[in-house]
Amino acid sequence: MKKTLFFTVCVLFSFCAFAQFGAICVEKFERKLATVGNVQLVDTRSSVEYGRYRIPGSINISLRDPKFQEKMEQLDKDKPVLVYCLIGIRTRRVITNLRRAGFKTAYELEGGIDLWLREGKSIEN
Repeated sequence: MKKTLFFTVCVLFSFCAFAQFGAICVEKFERKLATVGNVQLVDTRSSVEYGRYRIPGSINISLRDPKFQEKMEQLDKDKPVLVYCLIGIRTRRVITNLRRAGFKTAYELEGGIDLWLREGKSIEN
């Protein structure tokens, strides 16, 4: 019994040590974009919002799209995923879904692209 419990705790600890999820500030988000290789940058806003402006290099997978889950599952689970929306509400749900789907690393932009803009970071139209 003790060996089984010990083994279970070790496995859970190992998983938690390597899996990384959560909200990060604009500076950390920008730093991860610049330094982490093979990042998958996902804008979860509507296609209309995405068409107005977006973070360079992002792809649009709208949370409102009926095929949202199917499109998210096409991403590589072994590569880091950075997600953002307008102010950060939609991405909370996305991070939870990515964790459940087996992604290893996923971060959301705290404050969304709204805060990104207010801090003077680059966008594209």
